[in-house]
Amino acid sequence: MTYILKDKIKIDKPIVFLCGPYYNNSDKSDRRKILQDFFLAEFPQQCLPLIIDDFLTKENIGDNSVSIQLLEEIFAGISHKTYIFLDTMSSAVELGLFTNSAYNNSIYVLIPYEREKNCDNIGAFTKDVVLEDNRDRVKKVYYHPGIERVAFSTDYVGEFYKFIDNQLPVALKQDILRDYKENIKPEYQIILRCSDSYPKEDYCINYQYDKGENSLVVFISVKLLFYIVGGIVYSEYAENLRKKKNLDFDHYNVDNVVAHLKSLLMFFVLKNTFLGLNGKTEISIQTVLIKDIEEVVKHIVTFIFTYHKNARLKGYYFVGKNEIVKELDLQRNPIDFFALNAADMDFIESFSKKRFECFRRFELNTGDKRRKIITYESDENGQSMRVLHEKMASILNQEHLFDEHSFAYQKGKSVKACAECHKQSISFLKFDIHKFFNSIEKKKLVKKLIKEFELDPIYENQMSIILDTSFVEKNMPIGLITSPILSDIYMKEFDREFASELGDGYIYTRYADDILISRFDIISQKEEQRIKSLLGKKLSALGLTLNEKKYMRRDLIKNGEHIKYLGLNIIKNGNENVISVGKTYKNYIAKCYLKYIEMDNDKENREKYYFGKQIAGYLSFVKMIEGEEGLRKVYTRIEKSTEGRVIIKERIDNL
Repeated sequence: MTYILKDKIKIDKPIVFLCGPYYNNSDKSDRRKILQDFFLAEFPQQCLPLIIDDFLTKENIGDNSVSIQLLEEIFAGISHKTYIFLDTMSSAVELGLFTNSAYNNSIYVLIPYEREKNCDNIGAFTKDVVLEDNRDRVKKVYYHPGIERVAFSTDYVGEFYKFIDNQLPVALKQDILRDYKENIKPEYQIILRCSDSYPKEDYCINYQYDKGENSLVVFISVKLLFYIVGGIVYSEYAENLRKKKNLDFDHYNVDNVVAHLKSLLMFFVLKNTFLGLNGKTEISIQTVLIKDIEEVVKHIVTFIFTYHKNARLKGYYFVGKNEIVKELDLQRNPIDFFALNAADMDFIESFSKKRFECFRRFELNTGDKRRKIITYESDENGQSMRVLHEKMASILNQEHLFDEHSFAYQKGKSVKACAECHKQSISFLKFDIHKFFNSIEKKKLVKKLIKEFELDPIYENQMSIILDTSFVEKNMPIGLITSPILSDIYMKEFDREFASELGDGYIYTRYADDILISRFDIISQKEEQRIKSLLGKKLSALGLTLNEKKYMRRDLIKNGEHIKYLGLNIIKNGNENVISVGKTYKNYIAKCYLKYIEMDNDKENREKYYFGKQIAGYLSFVKMIEGEEGLRKVYTRIEKSTEGRVIIKERIDNL
């Protein structure tokens, strides 16, 4: 089983440490025990108050290799808040530990009023440097204590502080209640940065990747490390912890947790970057603690297991199920799906960072309007992008199963096949998607590609970086090799769902941005409005809109009535419509041919050569749509125009 780190982690009960003088669980007047009971009663869901002396002893640990000093350093890094009874020198040492600049926890120092003016036993360093220099993190809270004096000898009397009547002083109670009125943040977004230093924030991961050495160094806070390790431990051993069975944690289990930790952190970096990480990548993890990661993990695991075996608190977990990490059977990733090699990845990563120019823009005359087209530059970058897109488009076309209602950009389907779906219909609604390619949203497209090809969702960021190459100024342009197939993938789910919701009796086809809906009988106005509303709603979910100026409704009642669709005419002709290129198109070909034969016959006339190939293409299109009969009609028009001087059948091979 593989574990992944969630982008947002939830910590239900942040740890609050209660520190101070010697702890005695059997003593009802023990101040830390009274303070813990108050937290548990007032804030059972907001925090987890811990007295580590309660369970973390050498006897309970039972392992001489475990360092109490290292455990205390870990405690200092993981607490959300820390309350310290500053009565003794040992408490002053704890205060210095918890105010370490590497940690972000808040410290509440509980000081008796009697000590306000006389801090000799605390020490000038603690008073002036720790308390005063950390005023942004350290809050001093004063209270009236009860004092118990015990005579050790005739000339020595010891003083012990207590709560009067074993009740939490009003000043402390009010201050804690006031502090916890603001709910603890329920979720934390984990930030990932490329940096070779320790993160200053708790919920941040810094990393440094050496491509030549294929090594990854991860820098992580002690607090985040604790919760990630806790998430792994609870996922692996939840049943043992719940039943308190087999809680002797040996080194093999520590190795298991470390292996999961390294894999988890590598996947987190991989899915949020575009690095060439693989199974051979060497990963190391560093914290501000001087011990290596295996030793730190061992101590965290020891802490968790010792707590569950011996702590007074029962049923309190550090991490909830699936709130930090989750189990995952990893599926394919985009790099493998597109068969990207090292050169491809370097090119994509470089393009993503530098945005160097790979494309050029020009305008193309299409009928009565000019269309802006983007294509590839002829330089090295442009041609590298073209090669990459050819690879991507080839794989997408192989893997993509086109919806039956879509007809564009695929072998075996044509504008004729699209129009012929409507040969039995008499009532038509024609729509056009406004700025179709340019309106496709990359974020939605990423999710659709992940879903369509069953890639793992954790790689959405990787897919987004790859698709950056297919977008120019946040738009998917007409003219790139990948645009047609990507647009069809974007619309596949729409085609299926919209056709289903149309209902029985309707024929629906889409050719890129051209949509035609027809029916064997007349579509009522009520149904027309329902369809327009449904279509608008479904397109809106994709960030697309209709071009209202191009909307058309046409009913073919009499023979000869027609509707133009995809450059073809669907013509009413008895019980079955006829598909035709139309008279206008045939006349246009005839005019072009007349112009062609009047051009200079010089063999070096490249303009005439390409013009002839263009006319040949027009004629092939007529033959595809109308067959030999359609060609005959074009030939007849040419022969009539030249009064029989040109017999085109005899000269067509010269094109």
